[in-house]
Amino acid sequence: MKKKSKTLLVDGDMVVFQAAAASEVEVRWTDDVHTLHSKFDDAVDLFDNWRNKMNDVFESDNFIFAFSDKSNFRKEVDETYKSNRKKSRKPLCYSALKDYVCAKYRAHIWPTLEADDILGILATSDEHKDCVVISDDKDLLSIPAMVYRLDTLHNIDRTTADYNFFVQCLVGDATDGYKGCPGIGAKRAEAIFEGGADWSKIVAAYDKAGLDESAALIQARLARILRSEDYDIKNKKVKLWKPKKTKSSR
Repeated sequence: MKKKSKTLLVDGDMVVFQAAAASEVEVRWTDDVHTLHSKFDDAVDLFDNWRNKMNDVFESDNFIFAFSDKSNFRKEVDETYKSNRKKSRKPLCYSALKDYVCAKYRAHIWPTLEADDILGILATSDEHKDCVVISDDKDLLSIPAMVYRLDTLHNIDRTTADYNFFVQCLVGDATDGYKGCPGIGAKRAEAIFEGGADWSKIVAAYDKAGLDESAALIQARLARILRSEDYDIKNKKVKLWKPKKTKSSR
């Protein structure tokens, strides 16, 4: 009996953005006039090259692509979430290449969710037990799954995933526009969690910074990449993360 190929759960936002951006060409007509153009076929070729590479790495063509919805549930948690990206633009061929991928492959866009959340839910569901998440985003290291990031395969167990999530609660993410706990970087977070990571240490760190547990919870809900237990698939509703009072060690 032929072995079933792995399901490759792909960050579609990332792959399409990279291929579209790489296809852009600047033309300098005069010292004062510069234009930017992009050829769709070039973007498709770059995407296909990436797909062929993943096919060779995993010996699988069973792709599922995830794309972010225009709405985002995290803005209801904190309206300033990703507000730093308002003026950023998508590459010229982004929309056309996204449509191409969605038409040719299985693709998911779920209401109010980011691509990362869809990947996290699918990877931790019973439906996709033999799967690999493909994304360069370090946030996916907070998902208990096989994660292929920057050409390296990570086998993330639940304890490590929980630890990485707790670190993110303290450190924040400047790229996504949430700050975490003031004055705490990655090294300080590791020191705080020496001997084990748990919610009480996060609350204590925020308290020391002059902030209460509600402030910590907001940051945690912004940092949390959804898992299957965090989402009601039938009713398409997010279950906002709540801390458990049990200890999670690294």
